[in-house]
Amino acid sequence: LWAVLCCNGKKSQARGSLSTATKRSTFAGTRHALVLMEQLAAAVASEEPVLLVGETGVGKTAAVQHLAELTGHPLVVLNMSQQSDSSDLLGGFKPVDIKLLLSPVRKKFEKLFSCTFSQTQNAKFLSHITTCFAGRRWRDLIDLMSHSRKSALSRLSEPGRDKGQLECWRAFGEQLRKAEAQARQAENKLTFAFIEGALVRALKKGSWVLLDEINLAEGEALESLAPVLDGGSPVLF
Repeated sequence: LWAVLCCNGKKSQARGSLSTATKRSTFAGTRHALVLMEQLAAAVASEEPVLLVGETGVGKTAAVQHLAELTGHPLVVLNMSQQSDSSDLLGGFKPVDIKLLLSPVRKKFEKLFSCTFSQTQNAKFLSHITTCFAGRRWRDLIDLMSHSRKSALSRLSEPGRDKGQLECWRAFGEQLRKAEAQARQAENKLTFAFIEGALVRALKKGSWVLLDEINLAEGEALESLAPVLDGGSPVLF
């Protein structure tokens, strides 16, 4: 059986060198296992994907997991099969509930709001935000957030105010414009959004990814992985 280990070198470099494992490990450091781990470490240092070939139970996955534990890297194991689809790994456009798209916008707004205004004095206003979101009153929700953004920009533009917060509120305006467009679209038809796949999400976070039993995947899924393993896929960044 085959397995592939790939990593995002740009982020993994910041993790540092080997550290002593503090937890008790059942990994057997045989000569074969240590040689394999050395080869894996060399490949990771060179930012190259690794193809592991061997029978079931010989320790391919265990070696990768132990190396990830020693170096402090998060490891995501994706079990491949004949049902594995490229959209599940890389992502694709899927129908979504507009509530899922607006949820991060609302969270961002509440975070910015709490840094700029008093939550105690504006408890009624924040409660109204919650009511609009729960009641799916998207236009009212966006209008309230837009009004607060204008007030924040006016306040933070005064001398001596936090310019970092000012820039955050300005950048939030773009999120609001996108949210408003999505809300209008949702009134007339089904809303689609690009949902990143498990492989892309893991690599973006700097995690190592083990594609276990990759030999079971269909040719279409394998072809979609080729640009990722070559390091030239625009999907990732």
